[in-house]
Amino acid sequence: MYKHSTHMPMLLKVLRMTSGSVLELGVGWFSTPVLHYTCMEMNRFLMSYDNDQRFVGKFKAFSNDMHKMEFIEDWDKADILKPWSMAFIDHAPGPRRGMDAGRLSQHAEYVVCHDSEQKHDYVYEYGKIYALFKYRWDYTKLWPHTVVLSNFHDLKGMGE
Repeated sequence: MYKHSTHMPMLLKVLRMTSGSVLELGVGWFSTPVLHYTCMEMNRFLMSYDNDQRFVGKFKAFSNDMHKMEFIEDWDKADILKPWSMAFIDHAPGPRRGMDAGRLSQHAEYVVCHDSEQKHDYVYEYGKIYALFKYRWDYTKLWPHTVVLSNFHDLKGMGE
């Protein structure tokens, strides 16, 4: 399996478990089309941010009333501190992933973070924010790994 798509099983699982707005930090060839069409089918709002203007341009055709896509130079200025059913974390630079996952700890029901294997924690710094979440489930069937975090829902059944 292509290493940039190993988050897809958890992304789809959490989408099926939720019903509200979705946040995507870091647009991509796998996540953006799947989130776009799944959210469209489920009549859900999707907000996508990326700090690479070229990448945002490549996916701008997905923008519509239910899917907003924005270029963001400064991640601190992204309007993410509001309620989300799910937030997907897969953006650059690497250390922002842990930081922004932590910022979402009280706003997103589920935070799905790609590239969560311990071996690369020095890059993404998720280890710094795990204590901010009551529940954690590590998806390790595919590499790179994906972690699902929540303060709202017990994640015991995620592996079923």
